[in-house]
Order: sequence, then structure tokens, then C-alpha cells
Amino acid sequence: MRKKISKFICKELLYDYLSGALDPQRKAKIEEYLKEDPEIKAELDSLETALKYTSQLKKIKLDRKSTRKLRDVYQKEGQTYYIKKAGKRAAQASSLVAILALFYFYFPIDKVFNYFKRDPNKIVIAEIQTTGKLNTLQPNEVVEEEPESLLSAEEDAAQNADHSEADGEEHEVRLSPEQEKKLREELEKQESEQKAATEVEAQKPAEPVPTPTPRKGEVKTSGFVYRAFISTETRDAVADALVQRIESLGGQKAGSVEIGWEKPNGNRYFHFTMTESNFEILKSYLNTIVPVEVSKSPHPRVMPAGQVRMILEVQSP
Repeated sequence: MRKKISKFICKELLYDYLSGALDPQRKAKIEEYLKEDPEIKAELDSLETALKYTSQLKKIKLDRKSTRKLRDVYQKEGQTYYIKKAGKRAAQASSLVAILALFYFYFPIDKVFNYFKRDPNKIVIAEIQTTGKLNTLQPNEVVEEEPESLLSAEEDAAQNADHSEADGEEHEVRLSPEQEKKLREELEKQESEQKAATEVEAQKPAEPVPTPTPRKGEVKTSGFVYRAFISTETRDAVADALVQRIESLGGQKAGSVEIGWEKPNGNRYFHFTMTESNFEILKSYLNTIVPVEVSKSPHPRVMPAGQVRMILEVQSP
């Protein structure tokens, strides 16, 4: 019993049926559908009519008049397209200019420039505006410095005195005879104490400065060691190749194990020394395998001039 094709496949094969590209078996199945299904028959007729119409279009020829009309239409459409495109670009440029103008007029550019021109070593806590008389020094005028204790006492007396403040007015602070006497006694007492302390310090012998000694257990580190790690799926193959390469460059083991020693976890361990020139060749060789980042760490042992120490570990990802 032959298998019947679906309605969907039948519709897809209608064009091949009309063009004669189907094999006899599929052609027979489609003809069965055409006898049973009027919808398929109507779709076939519509497709056949469309094919006939398209074949007739090949025979159409345009005269010069029709060609000119079509050319005028396309030229007008092209001009309209370029006009719209130019207008769009002009609008974008105008909006950008407007934004820049607003930014220039309303953005505080002067403050920004002043901020970058400021001295970073100076810190402005607050800006205070004062009104009143400006005291200026005349040429050859000497300003006498007053002791801090006298200034502080005068400030306390000025704060405790009853007075009224007003902008632009000058105020005089007058001390009573008792307060002046008290201030003088305090000043004389402070001067005598400072003088006595200075004499005592001058009579003391100079104490020797103790030399710092290193703490117990501290080790002075002046040497260094290069460290690197390689992570690769072909760990053992890469490690074996590295052993041969290091030995060919004159590398010698620096620890208690051989170069390329296998750890209990399977990683391969390299601790060796070689000349600086061959070490640069080795680094270039390592980067041909995988990108390697070589770090530098302190080490208690100092290598001779022209020799370097390296610890390398090859592991699986």
C-alpha cells in the first residue's frame, strides 16, 4: 500500500508539478489530491494563471515616452530623498550648536578653571568678609610681638567685659590695675620657670643614641627568586620538554629535588639556576607554550653576578 502525502506537501509541490519536475510516483499522488480536494485544484489554477502572466511580462516593451515618465518619477524621488537627508543633518547640527551654546552660557566655567588653578597645598576652610578700617604698616615701622599668655589673658578679659558690637566701629579694651598686676606676675613666673628648665637641660650630659639591633628570628633578605606557573592539559608532555630545554640552556637544580620533580598531586616542580642571558631565552620559550607571567619575590640567598634563580610549577587546569 502506497503512503499518502500530506496536504501541506501537496501544496509545496504544485509548482514542481506544473514545471514537470516531479517523478511519476509523486505526480500520480498529486493528481489524486486534485480529484479529491477542490481547494488544491483552485490553488493550482491560480498558480497556473500567475505563471502565464509572468511569462507574458517578458514580452512587454516600453516606448520612449513611457521611459521618460519613469525617469522623471525616479529623479523626483531621488531629489526628495536627498533634501530630506540634508534637512535631517541640518536639524542635528542645529540642536548640537544649541546645546553647546546653553552649556557655555549657563555652566560655571570660571569656577571650574579656578578650581584647577588653585594651589593643592592650601586648604580654604571658609571665606570671611570684614568691614572696617584697614591697618597698614608704614615704612620702617616695627611690629612688636606680644607673649601668647598676655594675648590669651587680654582675649579673656575682652570676652568677659560688657560691650556692644557694631560693624565698622572700633573698641578699646582697658584692664584694671589689679588685672595688669596679675598679668605681669604670671609673665614673670613663666619666664623664670622657662629659664630654670633651660639651665637644667643644658647641664645634663648628652645621652648616646642607641643603635637598633635586629630582632631575634629576623632574616635580612637581599636576594630574589623568579616564580611562574603554567596551567595546561598536556602537563607531563610540557614538563618533559621543559626539562630538556632547561638542561640544554645550562640550568642546574637549586633545591634538594631534581628538575621537573613530580609532586604527590601530580604537578611538576622546577627549582633551578642559570645565567641571565639564557633565562631571557627560557622566558621567550615559555611564552610560546602559554602566556606566562613571571613574578619576582625576595629570597634569603643572594645569587652571584650574572646568575638567576627560578621556581616554576607546571599543573593541570
